[in-house]
Amino acid sequence: MKYDVFISYSTCDQKVADDICAYLEKNGIKCFIASRDIPAGVAFADYIVKALKESSMMVVVCSKNANVSEHIPREVGLASNEKKHILPFLIEDVPLAGNLQYYLVLNNQVKAFPKPEEHFEFLCQNVRKLLGIKKDNGPTDAVEQLRLGDKYAMTQDWAQAIKWYRKSSEQGNADAQFNLGWCYKNGYGVPKDLVQAVELYRRSAEQGNAAAQNNLGICYENGDVVPKDLVQAVELYRKSAEQGNAAAQNNLGVCYEYGAGVPENLEQAVELYRKSAEQGHPFGQFNLGVCYENGDVVPKDLSQAEYWYRESAEQGNVNARKALDRLTK
Repeated sequence: MKYDVFISYSTCDQKVADDICAYLEKNGIKCFIASRDIPAGVAFADYIVKALKESSMMVVVCSKNANVSEHIPREVGLASNEKKHILPFLIEDVPLAGNLQYYLVLNNQVKAFPKPEEHFEFLCQNVRKLLGIKKDNGPTDAVEQLRLGDKYAMTQDWAQAIKWYRKSSEQGNADAQFNLGWCYKNGYGVPKDLVQAVELYRRSAEQGNAAAQNNLGICYENGDVVPKDLVQAVELYRKSAEQGNAAAQNNLGVCYEYGAGVPENLEQAVELYRKSAEQGHPFGQFNLGVCYENGDVVPKDLSQAEYWYRESAEQGNVNARKALDRLTK
């Protein structure tokens, strides 16, 4: 074959198509793209048919522009008739329409919105797989490795997710260290290993990752692997909460409410519950609801209590559901 990939796109999406072409070719995948490869003076339609026959597969840039394009459905139809692999690359959250829906509804899709460029590496990996290209060391940049791990995690391909999180983590990427620690904590793609999880949380937390600080704080509060140390837990929750982490704000609020590792301060607890609740955290919402129901610091207000219980219950909080049922009987 003369080309590995035929790129089908609307001229309104030219920039994305050009960037896809450049990225794939940088990784050794030869592309056909009409704007560059059709010589002047030749019959457009004839050359498209020829290029499709000479391509191993097709990538379709899908968008609202593609849905109203005259050319893309024809190109996709030809590729389907030629039994080519077709990989839709969705750059907008819009459903496929018309013939595109007919031809592409059963195809695996790369969802690449709202920032298509963040999904080029995942596209490249899928293209390589469809082309049967075995040798691929993948990206060397830690951020790209993290993004690729996230993409595999979204499809629950945990073996691949772990592979890329580990590569990124070994380069010191704090987000990857947290994600890998979370996988070890929960047994996703690796056997459960709380010792490994805590070590990865610590590396990430020391770089300022708010989620890792919160999770490491939980380990200190519960005495998981590390000695139980409420003062250390509070310090980590505080660092995370100051970065706006809603879970840490709730956890720190609980410490203030019950005087765990810090002097009891219900006013401070309620303020932290409110910050957490307003970010949509279900436990922060529930705890704020309790404060309104009991009149703790805030005036007793059952309508506010009901509101926050409902917000929490809708996210699956069983205790909030029970409290809501009790108030609304």
